[in-house]
Amino acid sequence: KTGTHLIYLSSSVIYGEHSPDLIKEDDQVKPGTVYGVAKQACENLLRIYEQAFGLKWTVLRLFATYGSGHKPNTFQGIVNIFLTQIMNGNNIIVKGSLKRKRDMVYVEDACEGIMACINNDKALSRIINIGTGQPLEIKELIEKICIALDRDVESLNITEEEGTIGDPFYNSADCSLASEILNYQPNYTIDDGL
Repeated sequence: KTGTHLIYLSSSVIYGEHSPDLIKEDDQVKPGTVYGVAKQACENLLRIYEQAFGLKWTVLRLFATYGSGHKPNTFQGIVNIFLTQIMNGNNIIVKGSLKRKRDMVYVEDACEGIMACINNDKALSRIINIGTGQPLEIKELIEKICIALDRDVESLNITEEEGTIGDPFYNSADCSLASEILNYQPNYTIDDGL
């Protein structure tokens, strides 16, 4: 009713299982989780509201976002999960393969992407990936967290368990559209962010 531009934070989980290539916004979406299906439903709702009521919207599909503000836990946020485990002891549970690859974007970079949508007519009715385009193996992530915490990775007891249903093996963003429309360029490497 007010004509407000809605910026909706969706998720890369919406893409589901993909090849090792960087994922583009027009790649097929095939979410394998309830969370991913819910995100897809919300994206569809925005399109319907645009047609029915003229809603102005932008969808940002955030890849694995991490950084300050995440409360330590072992169930949300891939970086947060391993950081919490390593800070609390030597027993590390990995749900899925250590060779899975993830695109991890620091929260400050994600915020830059959000801010760049405000008053940006080029972003209207667009779906845009926000990530880094730099996939990292889970094993490498654990090693980098150990370096940041001055911990010896050899002291960890790492156990691989069965993965979560619908958790993709590869998940990394092609950010060329974000660069073009939002002038988005991630500033933080995983080392900087940690």
